[in-house]
Formats: sequence, structure tokens, C-alpha cells
Amino acid sequence: MQHTYDKSNYKKGFWYLIATLFQGAFSDNFFKYTLIFLFLATAGNNAVEFSRKVGAYAGMLFAVPYILFPGIFGALSDRVSKQRMVVWTKYLEICIMALGGIAILSGNTIFLWSVLFVMATQSAMFSPAKYGILPEGLPETRLSWGNGILQMMTMIAIIAGVGIAGPAFEFLHGRDQVHFVSIVLVALSLIGIATSRKVFAPPAADPQRSIPINPWSGMGKVFKIYSADKWLWLSVIGYVYFWFAGALLQANLIPYGRNLLELTPTEMSIQAVALAMGIGSGAVAAGYLSRGKIEVGLIPLGAFGMAVFCSLLALPSVGFQMSILLLSGVGFFGGVFDVPLAATIQSRSPAKERGAIMAVTNMLTFIGIFTAGALMLLFGQQGVSPRTVFLLCGVTTFALGIYVSAVLLILALRFGLWCLAHTLYSFRAPGRSNIHDHCGPHSVANHIAHPRSLINISLTLPL
Repeated sequence: MQHTYDKSNYKKGFWYLIATLFQGAFSDNFFKYTLIFLFLATAGNNAVEFSRKVGAYAGMLFAVPYILFPGIFGALSDRVSKQRMVVWTKYLEICIMALGGIAILSGNTIFLWSVLFVMATQSAMFSPAKYGILPEGLPETRLSWGNGILQMMTMIAIIAGVGIAGPAFEFLHGRDQVHFVSIVLVALSLIGIATSRKVFAPPAADPQRSIPINPWSGMGKVFKIYSADKWLWLSVIGYVYFWFAGALLQANLIPYGRNLLELTPTEMSIQAVALAMGIGSGAVAAGYLSRGKIEVGLIPLGAFGMAVFCSLLALPSVGFQMSILLLSGVGFFGGVFDVPLAATIQSRSPAKERGAIMAVTNMLTFIGIFTAGALMLLFGQQGVSPRTVFLLCGVTTFALGIYVSAVLLILALRFGLWCLAHTLYSFRAPGRSNIHDHCGPHSVANHIAHPRSLINISLTLPL
């Protein structure tokens, strides 16, 4: 008999989940960027040309497991408790990080890329549990908040992992001791096991679910769910685009910093940190500004903000210091864009299919990431400047913002109402938690006397 789970006692288990995610994201990025800097250092006379490719190769290789195994990992995360999945992946991580040290010592390029692929496979196994556990463990009123915290801490972990990778590599490479990175990462994986055991443990969503032999089986059913819910499908499109743009920008930073600005590994780490820090702060801001609900009005704001800052990065006058500010702006609005999309996908996914839906959604995001890597290779072959890549990303993001706002006019309405609620008027909604976002509209308002007057109002617009 399945045990029941009380969502009101989520706090302690939630923070252990965040600690586990933080450790995993830190380790993944520390290891990945250590390998990137190692490849660049050993490229010799081909360093300029290779800098156009190494980020694309890393992104594409990392995406492959998410494309190959979505059905298997999604079904597994529905069949067993997602907390158990989190623990399993932490044990795998120890083996992978130890293998990474052996690969670095060997100096074999194929061995190094293979370990990166295995690490990506472990992350693909972890992903549907990581995102699917939030709506199973948190009350709906805390879902946007939880996604904001998750994204913020993930980005802080990325900041720390990437930020430390540059100076650590410069220090260790000069002493021919880069393999010491593996020892640190194994120790961190042990800490991850300890925290994962204390994550809240909702029951399995569907204990009878079979594990498919065909890794893509069940995808047709998921796409039928997408097609039946326009909000869900457009949220998936926006979410996939966010990760496509993020992968494109991340890969573009390597030739941008290495070739145009002639930066050191430490300075290149700082650029990546600025982008990630912006995303983290934007995610937290989105969670706070959502005020206990899923605020889709933030989606156009995030898209248009990303477009502006991406386009500014294309200016020839931008140097290292200005690029830090602009990358922070891109990241901030990216976080604002991402959080309501992720929360909408989680909230609108049927409970018994949530693991499968998250797995397929992740597969689509990594098809986007793989496509971004392929585009970077094409841009390198055609001699496209990294500044032009920033401009293309800005234009595409602006077009996406216009598209989703045109298809779902309520996005523009919600954005307008959100602006009014944070400028001219102050809204207070007693009992807001008693009204579900999927029900019909309810509106009760008093007399509006003057701008800045306090309005006691209960208002929810259907998603």
C-alpha cells in the first residue's frame, strides 16, 4: 500500500533537495569547464579554430543522452519515488567522477569525451526526477517560489563551478596536477548522497508503469497531451527556446572571449559566471513577483528584456567589463522568462504522466541544445562573428516574444495587469490560495477612488 505524503511538511525535505541539486550542478560544471580548458590548452597552434568548436562539441555531446533515453528515464521516475531516483543518481556520480580523474591522467581525448558523455547520461537520468518532484512535494501556492529557488540555486552552483574552474585549472595545470579535480568531486558526491537521503519522498506517481524497451515509446501519448492543451504546448516551446538560447550564448562565449577579447581562462569563467548569476537572480525575482501564483504575465517581459541585452552585446565597442554587465542583464531576463514557463509545465501536466512529460520536455530542450551546438559549428565554418551570433539571438528572442503574445493575448493582458499592480495600484487578495488557477474567472472589487488607492480584490484569470 502506498504511503501518503503531507505537502504541508515540505520545508526540510525541500532544502535538502536544493542542497543535492546544488552539489550536482556545481560538480557537473566544474568538471565540464575543466575539460574545456584542458582541451584549449592542448590545442596548440589550432587554439583559435578549436575555440569555435569545443563549446559546441561539449554542448552537443551533453545533449545526446537526453535525446536517446527520455522514455526510459521518464517511466522510471514515475514507477518509483522520485526521491529514490535522486539517491540512485548520486551513487552513479561517485563512479563517474573517479573515472574522470583516470581519464585526465591518461590524457586520451576520446576517453575524456566518453566520460563527459557518461556524466551527461547520469544527468539525463536525474532530470525528470529533479523537476517532477517539485509539484509532487510542494503545495501549488509554493510552486513558483520553489521553481525560483531551484533555478537560483542551480545558477549559483553553475556560477561557483564555472567560476572556480578557470583559476583552479590555471593553478593545477601549471603543476601538472589537473587530475586532483577528480578527488574533490568524489568527495562532493559523497556529500550529495548524504543530502539526497533526506529529500522529501512523495510516493511513486504510477508504481505499475512498465519500463519501455524502446526508449522513445510513449512519446506519442505525451504529444497528444501537449496538443490537447495550448497553454502547455506553448509553454514547452518557450521553455525549449530558453535552453536553446542559453546553450547558444554559452558556446558563443568561448570564441567571443578567447578570440575577440583575448581573455584568460579566469576572465572567461567570469563571463560565464555573469550570465549564470543573472539567470539565478532573475529566477528569484520571478518567484517573488509571482506572489504565490504562476504569473504568466512575466513571460513577455523576460523575452523582450533578453532581446535587448543580447542585441547590445553585438556592439563593437563592448569590452570585457561592459560584457559582464550585459551578460548579467541577458541572464536576469532569461530567469524571469524561464520560471513561469517551468511552473506552468509542471502545474498543467497530469500527475500520473508528469515524469514522462518532464522527460520528453527535457528531450526537446536538449534537441534545442544540440541544435545550438550544430549552429555554432556552422557559424564557425562560415566565419560568422560571435557579435553577429549575439545579434541573431536577440532578434530571434524578440520574434518569439511577439509570437507567444499574439497567439495568447492573455499574456499581454496579464503583463499589463501585473504592471498596474506594481505601479499605479496596490492589490491585496485575501483568500487567494482558496482559488485554483485552472478554475474560471472570479472577480470581486471595491470602488476605485484614485491611483495608488488600496484595492481589496480577489481576482484570478484562467490559464
